[in-house]
Amino acid sequence: MTWAIWATGLILTLATWGTVYRIWKGPALLDRVLASDVLLSILTAALCVLMIYTDSQFFLILLVALAMIGFVGSVTVARFADNSKADESTPVSRLNEGRPRRRSRKKGSKYAPGELAEDTDKQGHDGAHPVRASKDLGE
Repeated sequence: MTWAIWATGLILTLATWGTVYRIWKGPALLDRVLASDVLLSILTAALCVLMIYTDSQFFLILLVALAMIGFVGSVTVARFADNSKADESTPVSRLNEGRPRRRSRKKGSKYAPGELAEDTDKQGHDGAHPVRASKDLGE
């Protein structure tokens, strides 16, 4: 088992050096942010290996906290990433096109879309609900 721990440690060390290089030399900010997320995953894996080697559950809460931080960070970066190269079929590009959509008329409604009940109210309204007021007047 000791050789497996050493082999895993060597692999994680090589992955860490590659990730630190990408953070340092990354051509774009998004590459650096992605590399920092990978570095957090490598740290999580190293803590798992340490927990297996020491046969303890001492770092379990720290692992959960690191996983939550990594998830929130990834979602935040994905949310604010530049999507200017999105093709026409993506929902994000379709939302920015044209005029805003209007709600369609419900079945059985006597008002057209965009027409309010207050606009069609009769004279002599006593302040009750407009539809009820017209029904109360016997119309």
